[in-house]
Amino acid sequence: MEVASQMPLDNPQQVVQWLQSTMPQYTYTVRGNYVIVGAGSATGVLIRGAGPGRAKLIWAFPSMAVQLLLTLGMVFTGILPGLVAFGIVWLVV
Repeated sequence: MEVASQMPLDNPQQVVQWLQSTMPQYTYTVRGNYVIVGAGSATGVLIRGAGPGRAKLIWAFPSMAVQLLLTLGMVFTGILPGLVAFGIVWLVV
């Protein structure tokens, strides 16, 4: 979702300072040149500059640990059953 921005998004530290003064109830993380606004471990919004005076808001995990666990869980629940079935067939034939 693209929204209009009143401040330049070039410096993420300045964006974090402004957001902390405006909305202190959330947590703020800087990843690269992007700011992630979080409310808990699994609910967050990534703020990315999309041109002059524009910002793009993208859903993101504020916690890298939760993101890593979810990614590994998706990989292993998708790959592991196939490997088990392949192993059973391999052993039987």
